[in-house]
Amino acid sequence: MPSEPTTSSEVLPWHDGPTLDIVPDWIEAHCVVPDGDFDAFGNKPPFELRDYQLCFIGNHYAVREDAATGVKSAAFERTLSALIDAQKKGKSPLAAAIICVEAVGPALFSGFAEGGEVWDCSEHNCNCGWVYHYEPGEPMARQWTSPLIQITANSEDQTANTFDALRPMIDYGPLAWQIPHTGEEVIRLPGGKHCQIVPVTAKATSRLGQRVTFVLWDEAGLYFTSKMWMVYRTQSRGLTAMGGRGIITTNPDDPATDNVVKDLVENRRDKTAFVQHVEPPKSLKWTRKADRRKILKFVYSDAPWVLMNLPALEADIERAMRRDPAETERFYGNRRVQGSGSWMKEASWDGKAAPREVPDGTAIVLGGDLSNNNDWTGFRAMTLDGYQFTPTYGPNKVPTIWRPNGPGGLIPRGEVRAAFNELQSRYTVVRSYMDPAGSARGVSAEADAMEVVEDDSWRLELKQWQAEYQINNTPTVFAWETSSVSKIHPVLESFKQAVNGEESEFRHDGCPDTKTHILNAIVRARTGQRYILGKPNEHQKIDQAMSAVLCFEAWSDALVADDFSRAQTDNRMWCF
Repeated sequence: MPSEPTTSSEVLPWHDGPTLDIVPDWIEAHCVVPDGDFDAFGNKPPFELRDYQLCFIGNHYAVREDAATGVKSAAFERTLSALIDAQKKGKSPLAAAIICVEAVGPALFSGFAEGGEVWDCSEHNCNCGWVYHYEPGEPMARQWTSPLIQITANSEDQTANTFDALRPMIDYGPLAWQIPHTGEEVIRLPGGKHCQIVPVTAKATSRLGQRVTFVLWDEAGLYFTSKMWMVYRTQSRGLTAMGGRGIITTNPDDPATDNVVKDLVENRRDKTAFVQHVEPPKSLKWTRKADRRKILKFVYSDAPWVLMNLPALEADIERAMRRDPAETERFYGNRRVQGSGSWMKEASWDGKAAPREVPDGTAIVLGGDLSNNNDWTGFRAMTLDGYQFTPTYGPNKVPTIWRPNGPGGLIPRGEVRAAFNELQSRYTVVRSYMDPAGSARGVSAEADAMEVVEDDSWRLELKQWQAEYQINNTPTVFAWETSSVSKIHPVLESFKQAVNGEESEFRHDGCPDTKTHILNAIVRARTGQRYILGKPNEHQKIDQAMSAVLCFEAWSDALVADDFSRAQTDNRMWCF
């Protein structure tokens, strides 16, 4: 087996297509180390890009092979890029350098070189004397004529992190001649009075709606309030209108919060967004001191200034871990781990992933969390040997997961019924546990009828399925309501132990929606040292987690009742 990587540089996602190769060269020729010492002549050293920074720039400025001259964001493969990395890696200086490019540098595509073309700084209002020679076929670049750049964060102190790196990077290097005014609240750029670099925060939103050409979202993993979501979406619309693009720089987010980074990371269907997040090997445990040192050496392999002070860093981490070990693992271990209220750890869940095909005719159990509106509806299935998966249905093999996006915001109940019937015909379903949900939860159908309460639950369907689907005249479909604390708590604990146990045979398919719901779930304490699962907020659903739990309970009960064996017994009577 190949050995695990020991440095983050070994697994960087380098872009192998056309990109604006001029950008990193321009940065190193024009930007200086913002917090570096002055030399004997009063100069700061040039800003030399590390491998992870070069990789990020190459991906963000990747050019489409069919890019047309004259277009802006449409010429690039990505309109948004996110760098998720640990504390003290140099994310703010990198962001400052990219802002310099977008302000006065080669930020836009300008056709493919035929040979002999150059970028001459003297032709771009810069007197540094730098010249870049393009190779034949290489993407060429041009400046923005009227750049308007916004630096966004939750607070003024957070925006100051980027401005504090940006101002000396400009003032003590070749860019000072082009950008002479950096001491104000805003940084004035050449091109007119509206050409600026300005801060935007949750409290200072007056600049929202401006026709921005570039936006930096700093620490977007902390954008989980409705106000910051509004800021992010408004700026995104402004970029689209101007053909601009943006980047996110952040520590790993807490997946138990509904933040901007979580949405980006967990919805990878958007091919116009690039995420660079190089996590250390999952086999290394943050709680083990020896493993933690290996994690730090991996994460900071491209930041020697941190490794030079590794003992002091480890001492700080150990002190911080007494208060919040998950936060220290996010900030220094570069891992997306949930806070202390989370029910299931990502590493534990991922460690049981072993996707495989389950052929038709296999004996399975089903679990389902049913809903009518607002929440999701979904099924999970499990085989005799402990493999859990999200089955598919229909000619297009669509996962049995439904969001309430039908007419009136309702679950498409007809599709759910059709899918359930199909699963019954494709597999040998020996037991099914379904939470009927609905506004009539916990009330019998008879009581609802007497009180004239509309029952929008799934009790009627469950009764029909119970009558229709039987083995040896024994029903296989059962209502299993999760509202009882005494009933659900031991089931949650059994499922969690199966996931966490090293000796457990439980495996799963890695279904992304199920994983998201599993990680969303937080513990809500109840009396008697018991708990239930809850949502961090209304947008973070946990329904497929409950389907997985009910499926596991159906599997456990099926083993005790020997349902799998009975389903395989031929009870037909032959008459001669």
